[in-house]
Amino acid sequence: MTLIYLFIFSIFLFFVSFFWKTIKRILRFRKFDNKIPGPPTSPILGNVQTFRNKSTVELNQIFLDAAEKCRNSKSNYMKYRILDKLFVLPLNGKSAAKILESSSELNKGDDYDFFEPWLGGGILVGRGEEKWRTHRKLLTPSLHFAKLEGYLEVFNTESRVRKLL
Repeated sequence: MTLIYLFIFSIFLFFVSFFWKTIKRILRFRKFDNKIPGPPTSPILGNVQTFRNKSTVELNQIFLDAAEKCRNSKSNYMKYRILDKLFVLPLNGKSAAKILESSSELNKGDDYDFFEPWLGGGILVGRGEEKWRTHRKLLTPSLHFAKLEGYLEVFNTESRVRKLL
């Protein structure tokens, strides 16, 4: 009987050690679950049950309903959590601008690791603020408004859809 308990305990330890990074991230995001409005989450799975066996149309309606509830509660953000991934969605232009204009969080998420072998460590998937700033300083002069102004007529001509009809 003791051998069975020891075996079960060792399997439990194996799973905890194997999924430790995920468990740690889930526990960290649990702090934010109560602070950011959004649908209720389960402790481990998050909002996975909400998305299970739903069509694209149903998922779209679920997102719209949740966004409407958050807007009615005067919130500018809403959240969804799927396992150890927390998604914070801005609900208006001001909150989106606040996120996009911020330079405090420039590190990419773990999802970008998938593309790194193909794209290398450039500005798209590179990690670290220093590399991003260096590359941005190289690119910014070529994308300056004064240089792009010469292409404005070409952009307008080529983007006209009526000529295609």
